[in-house]
Amino acid sequence: MEDAYDLIGSRVFHSNLGGDRCMSRSRASPTRAVVDKVLTGSHGLYAVATPEDEELKRKVGKTGITFSLEKADKVWRKSRIPEPGDVVLLYDVRERRQGWRADRAESSLL
Repeated sequence: MEDAYDLIGSRVFHSNLGGDRCMSRSRASPTRAVVDKVLTGSHGLYAVATPEDEELKRKVGKTGITFSLEKADKVWRKSRIPEPGDVVLLYDVRERRQGWRADRAESSLL
């Protein structure tokens, strides 16, 4: 497995499982994003968010970053479902064939 670096210097690597690219970010530096919409799809309830950082916004394009809101998936661990306009913190963001996904998401609270 070879390491590479994306446009903003975040470590990106190619996994042996399906060739996903990952943006490694520590818990101290998650990706801040704004929720655009909450939808129900074939895999259940999920949200689409746009990163606040301009370079990341260009990188993910119009599709944004999605994350599951299904309790069984344990990605979103809050009882309140986010609404459009809410700021969220996204962790373990990776590119999949269908677009960018976050494996963990939290609300951004003071």
